[in-house]
Amino acid sequence: MPDTIPPPPSPPPTDAPPRAGTLITSLWSMVLLAAALVFAYLIKNDNLMIVLTGVIATNATTVVNFYVGSSASSQAKDRTISNQLPK
Repeated sequence: MPDTIPPPPSPPPTDAPPRAGTLITSLWSMVLLAAALVFAYLIKNDNLMIVLTGVIATNATTVVNFYVGSSASSQAKDRTISNQLPK
């Protein structure tokens, strides 16, 4: 009987683009925020409009930073490491 149990196999890395669910979720959140911004404009609530504009800008910045920032680099590093491991 071996002294150690081998780790379970990891799923193969993929270079596929983001899943459709991720894209749909991101777009849906932007649509909802835009609808809330229009609603705030229609009811003439300036404070709500200012806050929602900030939320939309922050949401868009977060999405862009994920795909081109450190998270994308981290995912590429993880793929490189997993490709180096013996199979």
